[in-house]
Amino acid sequence: MTTSALKAVATGQEQQQPRSIADLSHILAGKMKTIKSVIASTLTPEKMARIALNELRQSDYLAKIAIQNPGSFINAVTQAAHLGLEIGGALGQAYLVPYKGEIKMMPGYRGLISLARRSGEITSISAEVVYENDEFDLALGIDPKVSHKPCLKGPRGEPVLAYMVARFKFGGHHFEWMTIDEIMAIKARSSAVKSGKSTPWDTDRDEMIRKTVVRRGWKYLPMSIEMQGAAVIEAANDQGRNVTIDGDSVVVSDDAPQGIDQDTGEINDAPKLEEKQPQTVQQHIPKAEPATQNDWSEEDEASARAAEVAEQQQQQQAPRQRRERGSMGVE
Repeated sequence: MTTSALKAVATGQEQQQPRSIADLSHILAGKMKTIKSVIASTLTPEKMARIALNELRQSDYLAKIAIQNPGSFINAVTQAAHLGLEIGGALGQAYLVPYKGEIKMMPGYRGLISLARRSGEITSISAEVVYENDEFDLALGIDPKVSHKPCLKGPRGEPVLAYMVARFKFGGHHFEWMTIDEIMAIKARSSAVKSGKSTPWDTDRDEMIRKTVVRRGWKYLPMSIEMQGAAVIEAANDQGRNVTIDGDSVVVSDDAPQGIDQDTGEINDAPKLEEKQPQTVQQHIPKAEPATQNDWSEEDEASARAAEVAEQQQQQQAPRQRRERGSMGVE
């Protein structure tokens, strides 16, 4: 049982297992107070709950995982609310992704752009995908120059690279670019992709390509609190670690979901622990050696005492030798 589950049991907040999206809706309604306490000012809890449930209705597998693990679904919605990102829908600021029996929240390309603009230090930020039939010229150096003319007639072909340009409020800009091979290498390392289930890489490939290059350039942009939170959440989710929102803080733990089929990502019955009787370990305490008996008689003791007294008197009567003045007494 995870830390969050133990906490729910300890506080009496453990929920009954839902059987449908309607049951999830009731559970989500009971969490409105929590979501309202962390949600950004750009959204309302009711709208966040409505669009999250709509995402489940559009994917049977996503709904199945959410019903099996409602806590992860509530947690994912809370994370999106904390960042102020709308799940799914036309904006596509965030996605709900099934991963090993849990629902994870993944910020999208438009979500990262929105978070970057909230810092107040960026006047504009955009990312573009360059395709095979586009005209593209890149010159690096002290003053990088980019020329990109998209193909307007006929198919543009397959993606070959992506780039991002961010302009800062007080002058200057940052330019980031990546080849498609570099982007696909990052995709291959994604835990959600490794699970073999459908991810935004399958449904919104070009958006994920843009997101990857924006994410690469984030370290050079003025960071808002929301940007920092999104970076922590995404990194933890991609590593399969648990993320919870505690007030204004993002808490990451190493708890792993229990009883989950690592191949299918579905929840199995919790494994039973083998019960063992406590064993008593015998301690070896060495026995004390018996005390040695005194074989002397009273007469022997009296003689020994008299000899000691006589020896002490002889030492006191012996004349002390006086060394000459100025001599160290060394022969």
